[in-house]
Amino acid sequence: MIRWSHIVVLGFVLWVATPSLCVAQTVVVPGGQDTLIVEAADAANAGDLDRAERTYRAALQLGELNIIYVGLARVLQRQGDCHAASQLFVLAAQAPAAAAPYPSPEEIVPLIENFRADMEQLCPGKVIIHCSSQGVRLVVDDVQRECEVEFALPPGEHAITAELGDATTVQTLTVTGLAHHEATVELLAPEPIPEPTPVQGEPEAVSAVVQPVVDDDGASSAEVTGWTLLALGGVSLAGGGTFSWLQASNNDDIARHAREGLSDGHAASEAVRLRERSDRLALGQWIGFGVGGAAVAVGVGLLFVERPTAQLAGWRLTPWLARDGGAGVTFAVPLPEERSP
Repeated sequence: MIRWSHIVVLGFVLWVATPSLCVAQTVVVPGGQDTLIVEAADAANAGDLDRAERTYRAALQLGELNIIYVGLARVLQRQGDCHAASQLFVLAAQAPAAAAPYPSPEEIVPLIENFRADMEQLCPGKVIIHCSSQGVRLVVDDVQRECEVEFALPPGEHAITAELGDATTVQTLTVTGLAHHEATVELLAPEPIPEPTPVQGEPEAVSAVVQPVVDDDGASSAEVTGWTLLALGGVSLAGGGTFSWLQASNNDDIARHAREGLSDGHAASEAVRLRERSDRLALGQWIGFGVGGAAVAVGVGLLFVERPTAQLAGWRLTPWLARDGGAGVTFAVPLPEERSP
């Protein structure tokens, strides 16, 4: 049975202990640590973040204080290490509070909450996207990404585009700073079309049609080549004939200057020059005849190969040789008969 005396004693103990439980304890900052905290804050305000980080960490070696964790977290946040800064804000809420003139525990808590709210608006969040099928091409904000691989995105809305074959899906993901997000894209790979199974006992029918290459006017490639060679051969033969005519005229001049050279030394030297010119004309003549004859022969061969025998009736190829040394080939092709409608 509980006695009233026990209740009175317990009530007195709780009354005495209540102030120590409700009032947060503060720690007087030693002079050396206080100097480091001030130097670190000045370096951060001046933009020297590396020096501010080193000085805050040196002050932390002398003892944990909430104000040190808050200052170091803000420096790391400005350096881009938001994850480490977030962890330091958690430690700041649990560390001993510095005594005046530093912010009181009642003041430091909303300060930490405001800093964390800023980080959620400025720091990136982590994202991982799951794909329902292999081979999905994933694009996030015009940047190609990989399925099942974590990456960072700034806070805000982001467009996710997934493609697989002819199928495409687009969805939106809202990212919050410091948070971890997961998304899933549903795209199914198209089923392969089964190949027809041949009926047993019946041989598979395999057919192949081989057709010559035909241009827009209905002529095959061999015919086009054949006519082209005939035209080039004709031009070359004409060139050889021209050289032949020039050589004949040059020979007449040689004979005339040779007769005059019996009494005229200049005519004799001119006859020598004309003989050299005659040699060059003879070379051009035989080159023209040789190239032209070969081109005509190949062109006729191509036309004979491509056309049926019935279509070759009436075709004539007649070589000729002139008395003055000229030569050539006459090629005659019958014109097609007009059909009455």
